[in-house]
Amino acid sequence: MPNTEKIGKVLLWAGIVLCLLQVWLPQYYPNCDGPCHVSNAAIMSDMWASGESIYHRFYTFNYASDPNWLTELLLVALQYAFSNVVAEKVLLTIYVLMMMTGAIRLLRQMGNNAPLWPLAFLMLIFHNAVPQGFYNFSFSIAFYMLLMAAWLSYLERRRWQGAVVYFVYLLLTYFSHPVSFVFGCVSSVALGMTYVLSGQMPARTGEWRKALLVLVLSITPFVLMLQRFADNMGGLQEIKIKFAPGRLGDLVALKYLINYSHKEEDVLIGTGIVFAILLLLAVVYRCRIKVIHKYDGFLLSLLFAFAVFLLLPDSMLHGGYFALRAGIFILLLLCICCAYIPLPVQMQRGSAVLLYAAFVVMFLIRMPIVYKASDAIADHMSAAGHIKPGAVVLPLNYDTWGRDREGKVICSRNNIFCHMAQYLTAIPHTLVLDNYEANTGYFPLNWRPELDPFVHLARWPGLQAIPPAAAIEEYRQKTGIVVNNVLMMNFDPVYRQHETAKALVAEVERDYHIVYTSPTGRTILYERNR
Repeated sequence: MPNTEKIGKVLLWAGIVLCLLQVWLPQYYPNCDGPCHVSNAAIMSDMWASGESIYHRFYTFNYASDPNWLTELLLVALQYAFSNVVAEKVLLTIYVLMMMTGAIRLLRQMGNNAPLWPLAFLMLIFHNAVPQGFYNFSFSIAFYMLLMAAWLSYLERRRWQGAVVYFVYLLLTYFSHPVSFVFGCVSSVALGMTYVLSGQMPARTGEWRKALLVLVLSITPFVLMLQRFADNMGGLQEIKIKFAPGRLGDLVALKYLINYSHKEEDVLIGTGIVFAILLLLAVVYRCRIKVIHKYDGFLLSLLFAFAVFLLLPDSMLHGGYFALRAGIFILLLLCICCAYIPLPVQMQRGSAVLLYAAFVVMFLIRMPIVYKASDAIADHMSAAGHIKPGAVVLPLNYDTWGRDREGKVICSRNNIFCHMAQYLTAIPHTLVLDNYEANTGYFPLNWRPELDPFVHLARWPGLQAIPPAAAIEEYRQKTGIVVNNVLMMNFDPVYRQHETAKALVAEVERDYHIVYTSPTGRTILYERNR
């Protein structure tokens, strides 16, 4: 056992290092929405520091108590000490360490004696939401595990200090993401029930009333805020329940763990089989237990996760990717359940080793793609040195999959190049017009309606379509805003004759002149004619 424990710690730290290498070795960590978070944080910092910032003209603050705030506030703080890109890397480092800290704390609180089982959670760190740039949701998973560890600690000791810690983690979970908050509430209620029914907190002592009071007082204010948020986003009554059995195939294939490339799929299919076998074994061995276990609340949460995964729509409350988030929770809860269900020791160790091996193989597949993607982003961002502070920049991206120096597709399973131009906000007081987050209504910044480029500048099929469409001069006449620079990325001359693109291309080539072309020729910066 001591040797196994030592080996487990060495492998765990090696796995954490591999995670951090993926973040720190490339110049940029390639992802879709992360540049928007970085940009919004820089804009908020500038607006809070100066009442006369150029950004006050374009943006207003959303002061509602909505989820999805946390990571942008963290980035505001980090950008005081680091550059925008480095601040993003530090944020991701915090996320990686929190994920493993949450897993280890929860397993210890559950009394798990399998020293290799924490290795299974490494596979879940870089799920698909991370390269999507869904940083708030990613953090919320770590907070969910810390929340559950705090709740179990309270149920064991029932001290007021534990209730305070639980409330703090509940607050952090809520302001990270509503999905994880809902799962946190469901798991808290379920664990409270199984603690009482298992005899760990006998009903006759009245201790359950104290726990129930703590739960109600902690959850109620956030539930009320979530209800207000849901009403503002269209209301829960608009959510249509529909059975979607096809998602089970995506789950077994571990579609929700793909980061960048179709090359990951073969490894993930094999790993998905391991998870499926674990689920079947967990059910079989749990059925052998004839009494209710105090941690059966996690099993109930897993059943809840399967239900909402199969029934709720992918898009609701002005947001999408629900199946992705619920699918990730299914895998997370399965790993948690396997920590308390008495699987044979050798079976648990073998599963942990297989999942760890898959994690290492995924790292080896992803790193070359990460390097190529980072190189492509650097090529596009090389135009920054030719943009003057205070400029209004319109990015036009003609390929969100990315192309390497030979013109080959870099990322075949994720649009990681959608919002990379938002890194240009590192140029002082520069406005980059494709900030989609300011249109969602639930992030800290909103476009001022009278200047919103997605309304007044975009033309069908939109700024973020491939190819994009916009009317620059009409935007100037309507709003008085002059677009100083146009940044074309991955432009193909064929778009000069494309039905929805040719008008914009002709306008740019008429009213602007080229001031910079990158070494690869895939980045062209235009400046407005005087």
